[in-house]
Amino acid sequence: MGAVLLAALLAARLDAAVETGGHVGSQTAGARDLAELQPSLTGTLEQPALRLQGRYAPRFLWSADQHLGLRHEGLFAGNWQQSRNLQWTASENFRYGRNDFIQDAGATRPFDFVETLVPVIADDLSTDTELGFGLVASRTVGLSASVGYLTYGGRSAASQRVLPFQHGPQLWFGLDQDLTRNDRVSTEMYASQSFASGDRQNSQLKLSESWQSQLGPTTRSKLSVGASAWRKWRPVEGGSAGWFPVASAALERDVLQRRQRFELRALASVGPHMNPLTAELLERAELGVSARWIRQDNLSIRGRAAAARELAAGGSRLAQGTLDVSYQPKPDISISVGAGAFWQQVPSLPDTPALRWLAFTALTFGARNLI
Repeated sequence: MGAVLLAALLAARLDAAVETGGHVGSQTAGARDLAELQPSLTGTLEQPALRLQGRYAPRFLWSADQHLGLRHEGLFAGNWQQSRNLQWTASENFRYGRNDFIQDAGATRPFDFVETLVPVIADDLSTDTELGFGLVASRTVGLSASVGYLTYGGRSAASQRVLPFQHGPQLWFGLDQDLTRNDRVSTEMYASQSFASGDRQNSQLKLSESWQSQLGPTTRSKLSVGASAWRKWRPVEGGSAGWFPVASAALERDVLQRRQRFELRALASVGPHMNPLTAELLERAELGVSARWIRQDNLSIRGRAAAARELAAGGSRLAQGTLDVSYQPKPDISISVGAGAFWQQVPSLPDTPALRWLAFTALTFGARNLI
């Protein structure tokens, strides 16, 4: 046993980092000016067939009104390669505390699109637990599936009046088949059951078929069509059911040169979307484009623009545009600056300003291989 523990310790790695930053804006998610400090500690254990990682990163937030907020963030991820063709994965993402909107400069989500700015509360809870596997059934066929449990929203009764608490299980299954070297078809199934504040329930079953094609050495496209059946239950109205069409078109292009590259992403989609402010499952149309220029892997400039609209009477409408720059002078030091404009019309928040702007900066120091 001692030899096993010693071997595991020698294979483990401990990394640390500290991020400092500041935001200014026009009522950005409820806080006009905001300073932040986020230390983090990440432990990684790697073996030939096993990889485990854990991370804890509390985020301290100071707003212009001298209010101190705290948000706990944690992550656990595991990966086990049981055989050459079978891989198991497990993950847990955890977040609890003050939910001020924090602009991401692309380090963790380089091509995300529309996000709803929600009211600031002090007890926002978000967890995402998942267990899954991936199986290479043959040279051209792959199977993958996962089961999980998702929670999101305010924990106290006061917070749930502006940000409902939602939780429930979810299931995903995917089948990929390579038709040629450049073409792949995929079948996906997603099922979920969510329980929301106020004794409300939403369930859905979504099936879609997609075709992914390599149009050129640096260009890829993906087209998807399908349908989503849903059922809702409300204390007063009772139960109702229906279906939504599902469709999307995505284009990716990477222009590569000797010491730089240009990445372009575009997406147009329509499908079911859970509104975080109302806990209503609605049909939403979305259009977005994102471009990022990277030089020598230490300097990047990214621009994004996106818009979305819920296709229901009185549905929300959202739009945003952002520009940010990230520079990494050394492997363990990074600097980010950026600005963005956000516009949203949300009937459930009639007193919220429709147009908001945001500017931010962040500086991160890291230390690797502490043990």
